[in-house]
Amino acid sequence: MEESIPSGQSFWDSVETAENIEFVLTHPNGWEGAQQAQMREAAIHAGLINDTTSARARVHFVTEGEVCTMS
Repeated sequence: MEESIPSGQSFWDSVETAENIEFVLTHPNGWEGAQQAQMREAAIHAGLINDTTSARARVHFVTEGEVCTMS
């Protein structure tokens, strides 16, 4: 995002330390706890959230099927 949007770096700087951002990630139908846990760990390793209980609670999941019914 930093490279593809002219003000991407300043935007990311303004939100990267925010503790109130909620992340909604999609996953294939049929994925459950184990796969969601792996995705949550990936969010930690990617630097989206810290490795705390409160930060982990800000990561939410929806299936691809749920997303299709929303549009």
